[in-house]
Amino acid sequence: IKNKIKKFIFISSIKAIDQEHLYGKSKFEAEIELKKVFQNIKKTRLIIIRPGLVYGGNVKGNLKLIKNYLNFKILPILKYSHNKMSMIHVEDLVNLFIFLSLINLDSPKVIEAHDGKKYSTEDVFISIYKKIHKKNYLTSVDIKFLSKLPFLKIFFKKLYNDSFFKSNHLEEIGFK
Repeated sequence: IKNKIKKFIFISSIKAIDQEHLYGKSKFEAEIELKKVFQNIKKTRLIIIRPGLVYGGNVKGNLKLIKNYLNFKILPILKYSHNKMSMIHVEDLVNLFIFLSLINLDSPKVIEAHDGKKYSTEDVFISIYKKIHKKNYLTSVDIKFLSKLPFLKIFFKKLYNDSFFKSNHLEEIGFK
């Protein structure tokens, strides 16, 4: 603010919406504090980006977990297609940052960044499996009974929860 920057872009998370986990709560609280800081500043625009699950390149978190699991050909795909996720490729996210640095926004924005498609964890499993193994030895196991086991409940909740945006803010600002 002292240096009169025109835009401040904060990378938040889709998890800031439901705040179910400590990570989501901390991102949401950071958003609130930043909004307070910038509320009376006319020269600097606050832009908060909430990306969906970011994929591409060196994956981390749940995607890395899935990839490591699928490196073993003999393990089955964990079948569960009832959850919905929003995703964005890392290159698209970088292009969004560049785009936002070039356009003028008349007000602060919270932008939910995703490709506009719905994915399930099962879709992700199958897609990663096909990239790793050229020959398909796909077998699947319905995980409903596994998710009831106390020692796996937290793992499955994290891997198979919904993290989906209903709106498409990228279209609204003209980003493709």
